[in-house]
Amino acid sequence: MNKVRTENNRWFVKNGREWEERTNFTLKFISHVVSDSSTCNQDSGFLVEVTRECDGLRGLAYFCSKDTINGYAFQCALNRSFKGAGLQCYLKGRELFFITNRLEREMRETARVNEWACDRTLLRTAGLNGDEIHLSTTQVFNLTSAKMLDPSTLSTMWLPEWPGTHVPRADLFHHISLPISIKPLRKFLRKAVVVLGDNFGAAAMAWGYMFILHRYRWILESLRHFNLPVLYGPPTAGKTLVANCGAWLNGCTELQIASRCTLSFLMGWFTSSTMPFVWDDPSVPDEVGQLSVDLGNGAVRGKATEAPQVPATACLVTANFDMATVSRYYTRLCVIKMEPSSVEKVPGAARQLEALARDASSALPVVLKGMFNITASEVHETTAGIMPHLPGDIRVAEGVAVALTATQKIRDEIVVSDATVKILKSTFARECLLSAEALDKIKTAGGRVNVAGRLLGRVAKVAMIPASLFSEETVAALRNAFLDMSDEELHVPVDEPVEQTQSLEEIVPHVKKATLWRRNGRACLKRPNSVQRGCRKRKHSN
Repeated sequence: MNKVRTENNRWFVKNGREWEERTNFTLKFISHVVSDSSTCNQDSGFLVEVTRECDGLRGLAYFCSKDTINGYAFQCALNRSFKGAGLQCYLKGRELFFITNRLEREMRETARVNEWACDRTLLRTAGLNGDEIHLSTTQVFNLTSAKMLDPSTLSTMWLPEWPGTHVPRADLFHHISLPISIKPLRKFLRKAVVVLGDNFGAAAMAWGYMFILHRYRWILESLRHFNLPVLYGPPTAGKTLVANCGAWLNGCTELQIASRCTLSFLMGWFTSSTMPFVWDDPSVPDEVGQLSVDLGNGAVRGKATEAPQVPATACLVTANFDMATVSRYYTRLCVIKMEPSSVEKVPGAARQLEALARDASSALPVVLKGMFNITASEVHETTAGIMPHLPGDIRVAEGVAVALTATQKIRDEIVVSDATVKILKSTFARECLLSAEALDKIKTAGGRVNVAGRLLGRVAKVAMIPASLFSEETVAALRNAFLDMSDEELHVPVDEPVEQTQSLEEIVPHVKKATLWRRNGRACLKRPNSVQRGCRKRKHSN
């Protein structure tokens, strides 16, 4: 085409006898980007280096092949990805095609001479990709060598908000401190022992679990299930501090510490990245239970018009709600318990610990190298060792074994024997396991659970326990504890004889001068008619 020419990456179009420049920028093609999906032709495009002529601002931009239909579509595509914006293009479709085609040929010729690949594939999932961990567009490291890589030399690339395809967004970017070193991690752990005191065992278990969450799919395939880690304890126990430190150790930013987020929003993160994050203080406990089911089964989500989405990672949950609300999911949880520490809190100590955790993120490549060397046989061996301490469902023991095995990979900084005993005896919330097993026994004996009732004036979920589960001594002790009355004061007349051993009437909180009646074969409380009439009279008189 004799009416179009390029000179020093500047584009000129012949108008009569004069050559006109119809763009206020210059382009240099860097690579051809393709997608590995079935819509490869629609998602293909180019990564270019743009220089704005008015001020010399330089930056990267990209556009799809379909954006070269005319100058306006091409201009809009570049402005969406170029940080400075302000780019203008008045080229026609035929002129634009001729120029981009020539620039692509020059790029491929340069790549052939310099022996580097100009065709690159879009990254579909952030984090793990083969032997590489993509933390962001600028930080990538190799798992085998635990060394940083140059993103421009890789065959895959992460371009957030690439049009026309499902690419991880920029809010999933992680960042670690450089250079890579294990020394900041040792310094952080020594400080954590001083600040956390008795809760250091729980913290070490939580951090180990977060590290191995990078291998969520491996856990699901090896054990055939997954236990969601839940950091549980009362307020002021330090759950948020431990969770934040775990996030900084994994290179998370403030955006990856989610709070008051919906489950559907979090599922977008689970299916777009293999890197874990923190869900701090969820507002709805039922969503935690539903999440444990979805992640425990590796549930696939999707629509008829979209490709299916499979979870690739999990998160650490902090909770101080009543664990009875999620007790039916106990086999899908790994509850790590924290108690208020006996160590006196020092102003500024928590902030200093978090700052050390950010610096300790430089050890992430080394730590993950050890995490990816963990085998299923090691987890099974740990499970066999802790089964005597955690009787019941083996899935609970396997969930704890995963965390302990991951924690043992940093045994240079943690005394494994002492930490293991502390975790088994005080960290794991065994009362959650025991209460869940008790609920199963209640249902087996004919009782009901999750029944609406009132406790101390508040509506709550209660369990209807059959009297046959208690002895006469236990019933008497419960009755005296509830009412603080003697047996003589608790004598209530009834209309018909009632069995005296392990009857329901013996464990129902009675009101003085109340009468027990039989209704449809069940015992119930009812006030005498005179008392009821008196109540109605007083109500009318008021």
